[in-house]
Amino acid sequence: MPIDSVTEGVGRYEDIRDDNDSIYDHRPISFLMVSRSKDIRIWFDHYCFNTNERRKIVAIDRTDQLKIIYKPRSFLKTIEQAKPIRLEDRLEAFEINEEAWLWAKTLAGKILYLFDRNDPVNSAENGYGPTIKLIQVNLGSTNKREQELFFHEIHNRFLP
Repeated sequence: MPIDSVTEGVGRYEDIRDDNDSIYDHRPISFLMVSRSKDIRIWFDHYCFNTNERRKIVAIDRTDQLKIIYKPRSFLKTIEQAKPIRLEDRLEAFEINEEAWLWAKTLAGKILYLFDRNDPVNSAENGYGPTIKLIQVNLGSTNKREQELFFHEIHNRFLP
């Protein structure tokens, strides 16, 4: 799916060209919460690096080997009892982009489990098989312009 194909909502992005890159055990998956009308972009990323190759470039981090796990479909009841965050609902609830960015900041450094309802394993279109797929992700980035904010904070200190 092209990155610009979703203007309001959540999109999933993969690049099959990454299948041939030895740095990955399997291709990265990214999820983008986007609202053009509110100027919000929040990326969640799933990486499963080939640690032997990754180690040649940088030190290994706990988020370098994120997992995709399969659970029995009955596990959905456990998920619902935990009151999961639905990214689409959360995005709709944000009134301004600063609110979204503050929320995203609380997720930094955490590993999250994402249940993608559009994944063929999880979708109703495929008749709800016996398992569900959960994808470990972490906060990738947002479109908050940190340097501009820093500049404005410094600039405003010196104004009368």
